[in-house]
Amino acid sequence: MLVIPPEAYALAAAAFLIGLLIGRMLWGGGRVRAERLAAELVSERIITADAAQNRLRLEREVAAGRDQVKPLADEVDRLRTENARLIARRATALPADHDRPIPEMAVAGAYADLGDLRLLKGVGDKLAQRLAELGVRTVPEMAALSPIDAERVDGDLGPFAGRIGRDQLIDQARLIADGRVTEFEARYGKLERPA
Repeated sequence: MLVIPPEAYALAAAAFLIGLLIGRMLWGGGRVRAERLAAELVSERIITADAAQNRLRLEREVAAGRDQVKPLADEVDRLRTENARLIARRATALPADHDRPIPEMAVAGAYADLGDLRLLKGVGDKLAQRLAELGVRTVPEMAALSPIDAERVDGDLGPFAGRIGRDQLIDQARLIADGRVTEFEARYGKLERPA
């Protein structure tokens, strides 16, 4: 029979108690940390859910506002175009020696070159030059970019990478190319001649 000295029992009991104490501290501390983390996640989910609901509500309101503005913008653009036609017709009907100034034609006259990329908000001389190097020289060319081509061009813009999507350049270009100046101005601000 094997005889175990009493000191070994005492040492085993002490090790067991120390192990229980360490386990309790680790498990108890971990439980507290886990509960704290769970509370943070719950509160974060609530905040995230509220933010998502607010965002969806705001997106619906913006879409509804655009739907209300679109017919009005179409009518304004139609009237501008009609006004430009009437002015052009009147200008050709005036005698050659007529010295009265003819007002600028609505859209085309106010923006002599609607193809200039610098009409787009966020496009300056350097970005326009870089886009031209990549084959996008005019507003209609920008408007005609497919998503794949836009991604390719955007990736090759170097320090201007990400600007096509961030500044919504294709959407801006489509509005200008379609002659939807009023809608453009409602969404992106006054359409101004490039300097």
